Amino acid sequence: EMVLFVSYLRDLSAEKDYAWEAQLSEVVAFEYEEPLISIDSSCLITKFNRAAEQVFQFTSDQIMGRNVRVLMPDEVSSQHDGYVSAYLRSPSPAPLAIARTITAERKDGTQFTCPLTIRELRLQGEPPSFTARFHIKAAESSPRRAN
Repeated sequence: EMVLFVSYLRDLSAEKDYAWEAQLSEVVAFEYEEPLISIDSSCLITKFNRAAEQVFQFTSDQIMGRNVRVLMPDEVSSQHDGYVSAYLRSPSPAPLAIARTITAERKDGTQFTCPLTIRELRLQGEPPSFTARFHIKAAESSPRRAN
């Protein structure tokens, strides 16, 4: 009597490497000395590193899943989602790797101005996400009371 065994081998080392690299990048981003904030295509915050916690005075638990407008003065926040929506509807949006200076707002209402860079990430089959890197260290952000 003949017995037939069928086996399937798959090298998982590349997947393990990818998972390890993804975990490492999460740790590095969380510990990065400048604020990093990521949002999804609905403008909801998906990542908020330790420096962002210090500068904006929110903990990650308090801010995750909220609209990023909460970190902007009223005169800017009312237009933000429309800009993102128009960008996403564009048939061929310009590559996003822009640097600009913005006014942001902390939890206590104080405002500060700083440069930031926005990057877009598009993974196949997923809606785009956006990450802002604020070029300011927590110790350098000087409070200015909102009017």
